[in-house]
Amino acid sequence: MAEKSGAENTAQNPHEAISLYVAKQLSVDVSEVTVEGLTAMNGQKDLSTGKVLNVSAANRNRILGRAVFVLRIQGLNGAPLEQWVSADVSQIVEVVVAARKLSRLDVIEAEDIHLQSMQIRRVRRPYLSKPQEVLGKRLRQSLRKGMPIRGDQLEIAPLVRRGDRVTITVRSKGLQIVTSGKAKQDGQLGEMIRVMNLESKKNVYAEVVNAGDVLIVLSTRE
Repeated sequence: MAEKSGAENTAQNPHEAISLYVAKQLSVDVSEVTVEGLTAMNGQKDLSTGKVLNVSAANRNRILGRAVFVLRIQGLNGAPLEQWVSADVSQIVEVVVAARKLSRLDVIEAEDIHLQSMQIRRVRRPYLSKPQEVLGKRLRQSLRKGMPIRGDQLEIAPLVRRGDRVTITVRSKGLQIVTSGKAKQDGQLGEMIRVMNLESKKNVYAEVVNAGDVLIVLSTRE
């Protein structure tokens, strides 16, 4: 059965009526919605030509892609008629896409991306529309040129990467020692990671405090 809740409509034709309904459901401007391939269903050969009074979706969770709608149309004698139709519906959105082939673990910079208009046929796809949502983050998978970038394909780039040379600062009460080390694992700000002291060749755990800097604070007892 179709969902009972619909939208009162002042559109004169089914294409416009469905566009207005979908735009309202998605909270977007009607200019961002396209309706194509409109076809009558339930054995009806032609679309009714009366004014569309109301639109509802057969499945409100599927209003993009090939979707089914129920139109309440004003008949020739003034009485309302119900007509089921199917249509290809898409939303036109600007999304961030890869400007070139990008590899896994690449940290995205401005020249790696651009905005492009695309027709989306699924609701709630996690495509990103703002470059600032992407810049400085690291890819979890490779992308071909022109592919849209989703939030689940990104992760925060570590300040320190495995294999990086780092400066190890050791602090104790009234004492500070600085030496060189090598990161044995990736680390975000504030994380404890394993590093190798290049002088002693011993592995220690230190806190990431900046890009290329880690800190060890030795507790002392009175």
